[in-house]
Parts: sequence; structure tokens; C-alpha cells
Amino acid sequence: MTKTTIKSAALLLPLSLSLILGTAGCVSTGSSQPQTQAAALCFNESILPVPGGFLASNFGSASQTPQDDEYKGYILRYQDGSLQPFIDGKGRLNRPSAMAIYKDQLFVTEKNELVIYDLVHKGKAPQSIKFYAS
Repeated sequence: MTKTTIKSAALLLPLSLSLILGTAGCVSTGSSQPQTQAAALCFNESILPVPGGFLASNFGSASQTPQDDEYKGYILRYQDGSLQPFIDGKGRLNRPSAMAIYKDQLFVTEKNELVIYDLVHKGKAPQSIKFYAS
């Protein structure tokens, strides 16, 4: 296999998991505790490859499918064979979709806004850029 083939396969694996897991209902992180909104891969919107794994944007929980205004979104990290909470929306994320990382910041698209998380200072409140329909 060439380096290009291996690289392509590495990028397709997270996408494949997104398509499979995103439609299969919630997948637990393996904890025996009751699932919280950030403990399972429920309704996956996107996958972002990162060193050692990927980030997955999600919404919902094992017991519900939230509506657009319920703010049940979160980001999980897949690494070393398990899913772990990475960013709990804490009432901030609705249905997070596309993601990108640039200069230690995670950019997450929402319905009508861009939410920016500081990855160096994780406790810092996210910034928001609103987009309005014309």
C-alpha cells in the first residue's frame, strides 16, 4: 500500500463510523453509569480527524431526540478504542454540525451561528458569531 492509500483509508474510517453509528442510535462510551447527553454517540452530524482519533459532533441522548431549541448538543473524542466527552454543550450547543481546528481553537457550526472554543483554556466561555437570514 502506498502512503496515499493508507492516508485515504485513515480518513475514510471515521467517515464510515459516522455513517454507521450516526444512524444506529446511541452507542455508549462503555460506562456502567447512566448515560448523560455527553456519554453516547447518538445522532452524529460530523467527524473531524485529529491526531490519535477523531472528534464527533452529536446531539440527543439515549432517551430522546431533541428539537432545534433544546440545546442537547455535544462533542465526543474517539481515542484508544473508546469514546470520551470532549465538549459538553452545557446548554450552548444545539445540533453541532461541521467542525474545524485552527490555532488552538475548535470552530463548530450551528444552525445560524459559529461557536468557537478555546482548546488551550477549556474552561473559557465559547465565542459566538451569529448569522442571520437575509
